[in-house]
Amino acid sequence: MATWILVPCLGQLRGEFNTVAPNRDRGADGSIGDSSHTSSSDHADDEASDVLRDRDADSDHEVHATDIDSTGPWPDGKGGEAGGWFDQQIRRLAEQERVEYESPDVYGRLQNIIWRGRIISRSWGWSEWRPYSGPSAHFDHAHFSARYLTGAESDTRPWGIEEDDMPSAEDIARAVWAYGLQDPYAPTDPSRKLPAGTWLKYSTSRGQVSELARAVAALASADVVDEAAIGAVVLAALTPEAIAAAIPAELAEQVADKLAERLQA
Repeated sequence: MATWILVPCLGQLRGEFNTVAPNRDRGADGSIGDSSHTSSSDHADDEASDVLRDRDADSDHEVHATDIDSTGPWPDGKGGEAGGWFDQQIRRLAEQERVEYESPDVYGRLQNIIWRGRIISRSWGWSEWRPYSGPSAHFDHAHFSARYLTGAESDTRPWGIEEDDMPSAEDIARAVWAYGLQDPYAPTDPSRKLPAGTWLKYSTSRGQVSELARAVAALASADVVDEAAIGAVVLAALTPEAIAAAIPAELAEQVADKLAERLQA
């Protein structure tokens, strides 16, 4: 039997997982298939398979699939739980392949990924994860199949499997909108904070209501009665006869004296 090799691009991928987790469990790792895999499986030696032999241009004995045990422990101390480090890496790889699939300048290296009962593939543009009904649900390991193109097989560009990944734009946006901001409308409770995303939803209307409340309070505490203005309006509407008639008899003499003094002045 000829000696087979794992295509270099998948060797690079497996090596990066080994680098970030050198003590990880490798019990479910695999490349060359056992008797449970058919001759059409990507785990088969392509040149030893009548089905796979003509899929690529070379005559090298190559295996185009690798399995990575999900147990870890991975950099987050966890295994293959949904949302954990390993799960995030797999989903990031699928997104990376989608971007390369759509790029006119970069060709993707993977054909499909199977993980946690789902499969995503180049066959449908890496657009969605679909249910997988194969004999293994792939919870204990993730399966990666490479494309049968010489350029893709030999492409050993880094996959970006790193212990301290830079956060994605989505991660940064999520953190920004979740950041707690002080509530300026609750001055008696300086500890009160609301997520930035919440402020975005109703800060404008809430600010308007608050300004209105402050205006009402200012009016309530102000002396809004302008007696001089009111008196001027009332007097302007009275004739001299009406004014004289309105003066009580007991005050008439005093008013007359005051008017005389004013006229003489």
